[in-house]
Amino acid sequence: VTWVSIGSVAASEGKTVYLGAGTFSQNMLSTTSSADASASMTGELYLPQVSLSFDFRGSSGFGVMPSFSITPIALEGGNGVKKSVLLASLPLGWSLGSSGLLKAGLGLLQYSVGGDGGSVDLNNGTGTATFYLPATTQTSRLITANLGLGYDLFSSVRFDLDVIVPGALATKRSLNLLATLNWGLF
Repeated sequence: VTWVSIGSVAASEGKTVYLGAGTFSQNMLSTTSSADASASMTGELYLPQVSLSFDFRGSSGFGVMPSFSITPIALEGGNGVKKSVLLASLPLGWSLGSSGLLKAGLGLLQYSVGGDGGSVDLNNGTGTATFYLPATTQTSRLITANLGLGYDLFSSVRFDLDVIVPGALATKRSLNLLATLNWGLF
C-alpha cells in the first residue's frame, strides 16, 4: 500500500497531487494584541491558508513530499497593515501504520507586511512605546525546520498538522503551526 505525505491525502489510491485548505498560526505563545501585553496561545492566525502538495513516496512508504502554502487573502491588522505568508517545504515522509504519516525536513517561510505608514502607541509590558507602521511592503525569508503528522480521514481526505520552527539554530525561535485538510486530485 502506498501512502500520502503531510499536506497530502489518500495515497492508497495512488494519488500524488493534493489541494488543501486550513490555517497558519504564527508566533504561538508569544504574539500579543491585548491591552495587558499577555502572550497569545494561538499567535496570529492566517485564515484561509491554501496548500498544494505532492507525494513521491515509493512502495516502501518512504520518500520526498514537497509542499507549498500561501495566504491568498492578506491578513488585515489594525491601522491598515496587511500581512501574508508563503511556505515551501521539502520534507521526507514515512508511513505510520495504515492511516498515519510522519514528515520531517527543511523549508522556507516568507513573511510580508505592508501598509500606509504612520505610528501607533502600544503597551510593551512595562509601559507604552511608539511602534512605527510600514509605509511599503517588507519581506523576510527564513529557513525552517519542520515536523508533522498526517492522518487519512477517508480514502481521499487527509488531515495534516505541521510544526514549523523558523531560525532553528538561532537563539530566539518562534513556534508556528500549519493545520490543513487536503483532498487528493490525481
